[in-house]
This record gives sequence, C-alpha cells and structure tokens, in this order.
Amino acid sequence: MYAYRFLSRALALTPSQPHERNMRAPDTFTRIPQTSPESIAMQRGDLESFWKVRISHQDPVARIGFAMWGSETALRNDVATADDNALRFWTPRIDLLGRIALWWASGPTPPSTRSEISDYWIWMGTHATTRLRDALQAQDSSGIDLRLHNIGVQLAVEHMKAVDRNPTLTVDEIRAYHHRVFQEAGLSTHVYGATPHAWIPDAIEIIFARSLVV
Repeated sequence: MYAYRFLSRALALTPSQPHERNMRAPDTFTRIPQTSPESIAMQRGDLESFWKVRISHQDPVARIGFAMWGSETALRNDVATADDNALRFWTPRIDLLGRIALWWASGPTPPSTRSEISDYWIWMGTHATTRLRDALQAQDSSGIDLRLHNIGVQLAVEHMKAVDRNPTLTVDEIRAYHHRVFQEAGLSTHVYGATPHAWIPDAIEIIFARSLVV
C-alpha cells in the first residue's frame, strides 16, 4: 500500500509563504504509487506537469485541468503534435445539451480543427480560472495567487483520491469533490466543476454539463 506524503511541500510555493489553514493531508492511496509521475509532480507543487501526466493516461478531467493550470503554449503544442488517438481524446464530444450550455455561457462552438480544439480548451480553462479568482477576490483580496494555487493542489489531490476509488469517474463524483474543496475553502460550491450556477438544481446542471466534462 502506498501513500501520498507530499502536500506540505506542494502547498509551499516559497519557504516564506504561509500555507492555507483549510488544507488537509490526503488519505492513503492503494493503486497510485508514491513514485508515480503524478506523485513526483505533486511533490514539486507542479500542477502543469501533474495534469500533463494525467493527459497521458487519457483522463478526461485532465483536459480542463491542463487548460487551467498549464500554459497556453504547452496546451497548443500538445494538441498540435497529438497523434490520431491523442487528438480524439482532446476533441470534446459535445451533445445537444452541452451545446445549449455553451451557448448559455457565450462559449465557443464545438471545435473540429486542431486550432479550434486548442481555442476551446483555452476558453474553458480561462473561464473556470476567472470564476475561481473572482470568488477568492470577493472573499479576501490578499494572497490571491497562493490561495489559487492551494486550491488547485487540493483539487488535484481530491481528483486522484476519486480516481483511486473509481478509475472511471462519473460527473457526479467530479461534482462532489469540487463541492467539498470549495466548501472547505469557504467558497460557494458553485464556482465551477459541472454545477456553476447555484440557482439551477445540480441534477439538471449535471445533465447539461455531462458532455463538457467527461
């Protein structure tokens, strides 16, 4: 049995920066070794590398994770150099309800070319990051970048805990760990993560967001 023992290092961007008090150590993992690339990336607090590894496993959530926590250049390069199998993974299969959700959010049209696929995920990542940054700003204007990073780390940890329990995550499982992390950070549970609107019942939002998330 292996365990993640990296969180205190991952949360410290520099030795002088304080840790967020609402962060907690992750539980024991049974399937993911401490020596895995994911663990090594998280030991460095390197969210871009973490999500890049998850992309190599074709983890659907890694696409938005990489779009949020990686660089635009890295994402465009990954899509531009993707082989046929990887390109199919990057291409979202958006159903009618997903198209309606995108239209409602003034989002991009479903992509087909490599450039459009990159633009789509960059929009998705920017949209989610802006919502999170705005929520943190409304809560407290100090230390935004560190707090943003801390939440990114905690979401990555919770994602891996969920994957460890069920390698094929459902949208409801994705929603649940986002809600948990946001709630523990003192934020609305509806920042993003399949249910971004508090006034719409979660069950309905999940139906509309399903093809955008997995």
